[in-house]
Amino acid sequence: MQGVEVSSGYSGPVPLGFEVICLPECKYLMFQGEPFDEEHYGEAILQLQEAIGKYDPSAMGFSKDTKNPHIQLEPIGARGCIELLPVK
Repeated sequence: MQGVEVSSGYSGPVPLGFEVICLPECKYLMFQGEPFDEEHYGEAILQLQEAIGKYDPSAMGFSKDTKNPHIQLEPIGARGCIELLPVK
């Protein structure tokens, strides 16, 4: 899921192909990959997703929360990819 946070009462324009949704409060674990060359962003995303797939959140006392969305921030080479895994 990708998006932008707006206030709960937002009634402004919504770009074509997007929708306004309300997400319940939940906890997330943040994963950040290494910086990458912009032309290799797809590879960087896959590497981070592979690492996330191997991670066991029970090591921190959590389990995966399948009722809330996995969030991917815009991949930016200078800071690396960032993804958020919902946990409970």
